[in-house]
Amino acid sequence: MIQTVEEIQTTTAASLLMMIQTVEEITDNNSTFSVNDDTNCGRDTDNNSSFSVNDDTNCGRDTDNNSSPSVNDDTNCGRDTDNNSSFSVNDDTNCGRDTDKNSSFSVNDDTNCGRDTDKNSSFSVNDDTNCGRDTDKNSSFSVNDDTNCGRDTDKNSSFSVNDETNCGRDTDNNSSFSVNDDTNCGRDTDNNSTFSVNNDNK
Repeated sequence: MIQTVEEIQTTTAASLLMMIQTVEEITDNNSTFSVNDDTNCGRDTDNNSSFSVNDDTNCGRDTDNNSSPSVNDDTNCGRDTDNNSSFSVNDDTNCGRDTDKNSSFSVNDDTNCGRDTDKNSSFSVNDDTNCGRDTDKNSSFSVNDDTNCGRDTDKNSSFSVNDETNCGRDTDNNSSFSVNDDTNCGRDTDNNSTFSVNNDNK
């Protein structure tokens, strides 16, 4: 059957309207990063450890409207405290909990960012405290420290060494980075953001 121009236009308009409505109804369960959502942007609803969309609050919200994920979100997820659009390390809570326990950075976290839940000495996400202790005794920087290891105290978005306790004390006094020390080793006493050693600081 041959349609008239008017019928074709009507059909096309109806199809377009349906497509638009369908897009609007999508809740972003497509595991891709979307931007500019008021809420629910970035939650890993499919638990596949890729940064998806549907976050509870303002995670990766595109505050500069350039369609790329920015880090100036309203609430505590990789919040860019020095406003340089890079991932900073001073978030209060809710940053990157590994809900699927596969040691990759996922989203959906309540608190506890960085705990090595699989004990493989790589930086995972799920920590309560305890970030950086060498639990496998292999002298490499692992995660599981007692308190506050690598906290960005100088607010420069890089991993700093002004931790409060128990990070990398040089127990053999050879000026190299050792692990498992009791207290306050590798604390950056000169505040130059480099890792120093042999500082008892008690």
